[in-house]
Amino acid sequence: RIVIVGTCSWDGERDHDVEFVQEDADFWPFRRSDLEDCGCPSGWLLQQLLKLYAPLVLPGLGPNVLVCDADVIWFGEGSVRFLEAATEGSAQFVATRLCTFDSGNCPPIRSAVDLHRYDKFVS
Repeated sequence: RIVIVGTCSWDGERDHDVEFVQEDADFWPFRRSDLEDCGCPSGWLLQQLLKLYAPLVLPGLGPNVLVCDADVIWFGEGSVRFLEAATEGSAQFVATRLCTFDSGNCPPIRSAVDLHRYDKFVS
């Protein structure tokens, strides 16, 4: 299940089985206006809060949720794994892998200019 939280929907969401949720929907407990004068861009901070809060308010999300930005690029098939098959006794199940990132390995995006830093890989 893929859920996009934003200010405007995407024309292709139905074709790709994607759900869209407005960032100003009534069930969110905070608004962009709540974050004015916080010392960082209020839209950026709101998106971080919405991503972290989504599993608590969006119905039907599973117990394992992967939250990421829309500009994440996955390199190569199988290069990043979040779930794996596991066996305990005779029972087989899907186990989560703990993936952690630190600031040294995950460069921050602070401006619209930074959104184009991966263009040479995508084109």
